[in-house]
Amino acid sequence: MDNAARYYDALKRISMYQSVGKLRLSSEKDWGLSFQEALEYAYENVLEEARAAIRGKGRPKDSLPQRAETPVRRKTKQTPEQLPPDESTVKK
Repeated sequence: MDNAARYYDALKRISMYQSVGKLRLSSEKDWGLSFQEALEYAYENVLEEARAAIRGKGRPKDSLPQRAETPVRRKTKQTPEQLPPDESTVKK
C-alpha cells in the first residue's frame, strides 16, 4: 500500500470517531465509561492511528517547505529634517 493510501485510510478512520457531543451523551451507555474516560481513550486512539500511519515512513523529500526569502529592512539614520515633527515642538 502506498503512503498516500495509508494516510488517507488513517484519516478516514479518525474522521469516523464519535464527536465530543455524542461521547458526552452516550459514553456511559455505549462503552460503560464516564465521559472523561471515553474522551481520554478516544484521544489515545487518535494518536495511535496517526503513529501507525507514519510508522517506518520518513518525510517525503519533495514536500519539504521551501524557505521563503524575506526582505531585509535595514535601519537608516535619519537626519532631524527627515524625522516626523514632535508635537511639543510644533508651533501652533
